[in-house]
Amino acid sequence: ANTYRELGPISIATNEVTVTITDGDRSSANIEAAQAVLMRYFSLLNEGQYGAAVELYGGEFGILRDWNPTADKDDLPALLERGCTLNGLHCLPVKTMTPLETNDPNRYTFAVQFENPDGRLFILIPEGDWPEGAFPQSLFEFTVVRTGAGFVVLELPVYGF
Repeated sequence: ANTYRELGPISIATNEVTVTITDGDRSSANIEAAQAVLMRYFSLLNEGQYGAAVELYGGEFGILRDWNPTADKDDLPALLERGCTLNGLHCLPVKTMTPLETNDPNRYTFAVQFENPDGRLFILIPEGDWPEGAFPQSLFEFTVVRTGAGFVVLELPVYGF
């Protein structure tokens, strides 16, 4: 063979290499896992599965106890149910969810939009005793943290009547 065309294809033996790119503990797999927990949390609340939603909530129950003084303060699913059905929490399905930048490798923040039962974008319109300068809002931030047992959501659903 005098030229490379006369030589034809050549096989070169190689080893297979797998590359995983991570940013420390903020790997895309962890961000996706945190996002999945947040999505499931809102789905469970929207479907009325409060016992399962409690397992994904790592925030405080103080406000729900204050709103429901006659309820059993240790019945966390019942407190979530009252929050969603009586107290003005909007337990709606997620329409969009976008990860936001954060420097903490165990804390994930997401910008979330919700969907009304008719499929339209949920917009919280301030009325009554809202602070001066409050404006309609459709984007809300939620935080998911990694614990030894997995990921939990720190905030209750959006409040407002």
